[in-house]
Amino acid sequence: MKSNFFELNYLWNDPGDTGLYRFGHRGFLEMDASNGPIHCSRIFNPMVQAFRDRIQLNFRVVIGRDYTIRFSDSSGKIVIECKIDAAGWVWINGRKTEIYMTYAYGTPSVDKTFGAVDCTRESDETEFVFTNFDFERCSWNFSSSKFTESVQADFQTAAKDIQKIEIVIDPFDLGSQFSLKSFEHILGNETVEKDTFEYEWIPVVPPADGFPYDHISETFLRPSGYEWLKVITYYGWVKLHFPRLEKGGLEFVVKTPDIAREAVLLLEEFDGTIEQGSRAHIGILRSKYCYCVSETKYSELLGNTFANDRNHYLEEPLPEADKPVHFRTEWDASGYRLWIDYEPIQVNNSFVIPFEMRNKPYLGIDTITIHPGMHGTRLTLDEKRKGVVLEPNCLDPHVSYWKDFRIYRSV
Repeated sequence: MKSNFFELNYLWNDPGDTGLYRFGHRGFLEMDASNGPIHCSRIFNPMVQAFRDRIQLNFRVVIGRDYTIRFSDSSGKIVIECKIDAAGWVWINGRKTEIYMTYAYGTPSVDKTFGAVDCTRESDETEFVFTNFDFERCSWNFSSSKFTESVQADFQTAAKDIQKIEIVIDPFDLGSQFSLKSFEHILGNETVEKDTFEYEWIPVVPPADGFPYDHISETFLRPSGYEWLKVITYYGWVKLHFPRLEKGGLEFVVKTPDIAREAVLLLEEFDGTIEQGSRAHIGILRSKYCYCVSETKYSELLGNTFANDRNHYLEEPLPEADKPVHFRTEWDASGYRLWIDYEPIQVNNSFVIPFEMRNKPYLGIDTITIHPGMHGTRLTLDEKRKGVVLEPNCLDPHVSYWKDFRIYRSV
């Protein structure tokens, strides 16, 4: 019996490669344009077509930078443009309103007599509401949670629908950051779409040379294709923590153009280290599906004679480049079970696979870790001292795509 714990879906898209994204940091989707422009969009499903449609965004911005929220129709025409200028004033379709951003619990960003004017500030959390879409009169209403009166405005161009919302940071500067707390699409009294970012993906910061795990690299996350969490790294770890589940399960989908390298997810009992809390590896490695068991005698339980390699591979089925694969695993104190594309995996006449780290008392799983890339793409301090050089195939970062995470409690 399953009891749903939480789901993670990423329905945004940024086609560029310069934005820095943090998923779930402080409970926000943080879009950092310090290194280049951001164009992050989402498709409405269903499209906005009625007076009863209401769009709500809760967010913060770094004051002193420019931001734009755009709505476009199914033909790609921009219908609504809402801008926040560097001073904090809000502009609607090129017209300055009396609405502005605030910081420090209500201090007007536009009044420089308040506070230290030379200090960069982050705004208060603010709600923008877009509603009363009248497609016959080409008009709509805008309001901010910091002001009592709303603004009525015209569409920039006639439209029969609104299909997409886009958050744009261009021009950009150091510190240009739009932090989205929630997106909600309400039709009448019913919420038909809602995005929140309560759980955080935490890329592990590469240790300095000479410190534990000094072979790993920086990892970057981006929303991709209105469905994927795109992970770019040479060899990295990205962790997500949740309340411990002694009996639980996980489903996810992954694809990668390079199946020779690693696109693996770890089940962990987090112990503060980068990897030593791992109980299981499942995913794609060396052009095969892989799973891991404990070293030494636990390899023998699966009929293997090699004792020092915890990586094990399935000879069939085999992964394909860029083909999405559905993984499911369930765990309890006895070990874990694995399904690949809904087919149960049996190993040595058993559906239960022993955990890694069997000498560690089992308490439950409280962390999942995305672990893609290839070992040997960063030289450790010891390797540098020995004169080791990187292989030519270590020059390009690895890219993998992940979606449809569902974690549940087994009863």
